Amino acid sequence: MTAFEPTPQACAAAARAAVLTDFADLHGRFADGYSADGIRTVFGRIHDEGGPYLVCVWDYADDFGFGGNSVFYVEDEDGGLFEVQPDIHRWLSGQQETPGPLNTWTGARAYETEEFPVSDDFHNYARSDRPDHTEHLNEETTVTKKPFTSPCGTGCAAAQMELFPTLAAAPAAPPTVFVPAPPTAPGPAAPFPPPT
Repeated sequence: MTAFEPTPQACAAAARAAVLTDFADLHGRFADGYSADGIRTVFGRIHDEGGPYLVCVWDYADDFGFGGNSVFYVEDEDGGLFEVQPDIHRWLSGQQETPGPLNTWTGARAYETEEFPVSDDFHNYARSDRPDHTEHLNEETTVTKKPFTSPCGTGCAAAQMELFPTLAAAPAAPPTVFVPAPPTAPGPAAPFPPPT
């Protein structure tokens, strides 16, 4: 009698299922909207548990933090941005039970490499800053006004907290909650609840 040896495909499938189990509790985490802090926490956890490096690109940042419309992307080591499958948004919003296998999360390339004028050095970028509203920014503020290159290749969360200790020690600002836009799909748009 020979011992059963799983195929490489079965091993890979088991590893993907284990990773998804590691962050299954994130289901519905953005059901009531999300803030830059929520993005940092959730996207950091997904990456720490073996998922892709997700980022949120906001319209702007000012002295109140990130704001406006936002879009989720997967960022590679070179700073390239890729579309995120709508399943991820539906899962985090509580509209879908699972996000699908990890190998389906990354879609088509959206941007080669893009520099954003504002970043929190983790998972949030802004397409523009509002300089008239940022006069009192300093090193204690979680918004960094500088071009940013992806930290993905530097050991991410743990290394970033060592490199940017002011972010860990920054005073907690009142969270600004943003209601996520529903994923785009063909046909009429479904109504989306207003922010609470």
